[in-house]
This record gives sequence, C-alpha cells and structure tokens, in this order.
Amino acid sequence: MGKGICTLVAAKAKTLGVGLLLACLSTAWLAHAQKSPETAKPVAWAKVPAPERKVLSVLEKDWDQITGGQQRKLLSAAKGFDKLMPIQQQRFQERIADWAKLTPEARKAAREKYKDLAALPYEKQDAIRERWNDTKPGSTPASPATSPAK
Repeated sequence: MGKGICTLVAAKAKTLGVGLLLACLSTAWLAHAQKSPETAKPVAWAKVPAPERKVLSVLEKDWDQITGGQQRKLLSAAKGFDKLMPIQQQRFQERIADWAKLTPEARKAAREKYKDLAALPYEKQDAIRERWNDTKPGSTPASPATSPAK
C-alpha cells in the first residue's frame, strides 16, 4: 500500500514547485509515521551518514533548527536519492535548494498548503495541476505517460 501511495504522491507533486520535495517528505512520513513522530530526537549533523549529508548539504546551516521528525523525513528521502533517475536527482536538488532558501514561516506555510492540497479530491487536485501547468512559462501540460493513473 505504501509504495502505491508514494508513487501517486510523487507523480502528483511533480508540477507543484516545491511539491516534489514535499512529496518526498510526505512519502517518508507515510513510511515512518509510527517510527518518527514530530517529537523524535534530533539528529546531530555530524551523525548524518556521508551520502545523506552530501544530498542535504544545503540544509547544513539550518539543520539544528529543523525538528527531529522533519530531520528523519529528510534523511529518509535522501536515502533513496541514488535510486532516482538523473533528472529526478536534479529536480530533488533544485527543490531542496529552494526549500533551504525559505524562511521558517514560509516552510510552515508550504507544509500547510501541501496538506490542504493533499486533502482535496483527486479531481480538484487535477484541476489545480492543469491550471498550474497553464500558468508556467514555457511548460507543457503533463503527458498521459507521466500523469498518475486515475
């Protein structure tokens, strides 16, 4: 069940700006919700394994301000980085860099917005995605091959 949800979340979030990163975080949360609640003990940057540290390096200066649960979500997402295709790796790096530039307030607002969007029925999410694609300069709507199955 988890992989299907993860695949669907990742496919839906592809066109939503910082959405890919949020999808990864949410995916990690779905997989580890029982194991790493928001009250989880923080992980010291020095204790982060080298491969994950490399992927998350743009967050190093803010690492201590990120809650333990969020750190664990990021670590979980970073663990799967090597399994992504090169374009997905590039997109992940771009999204995480964008995320690192946000203020804590903007991050919180983005998380809340994502939760609100994820709670919408699929048809409304699809309509929002189509409007988003129509407003992005130089973009084309997602092809059926990249759109999630309904």
